[in-house]
Amino acid sequence: MFGGFTLCIILDWNRRHGWPTKIQKADAYAPEIASVFGIITEILQHEMNAGRSGDVWDLVADITGAFLVCGAVCIYKIKG
Repeated sequence: MFGGFTLCIILDWNRRHGWPTKIQKADAYAPEIASVFGIITEILQHEMNAGRSGDVWDLVADITGAFLVCGAVCIYKIKG
């Protein structure tokens, strides 16, 4: 899910800036934005006690997905 969120950030930024073919700032900042959102989500899940638990491995999966998508986008831009 956070990989998809990262991809949405990257695609939206690139769409608004004319689809640049080089790696842009959004390509680097998108996984960090998604990761911070993932951290906040896990903390809130832990604190709310609404049937969901804040799990470290869920957080690792969120961050991994975000950075894998970012890497795939960057590889795609480099290979052209």
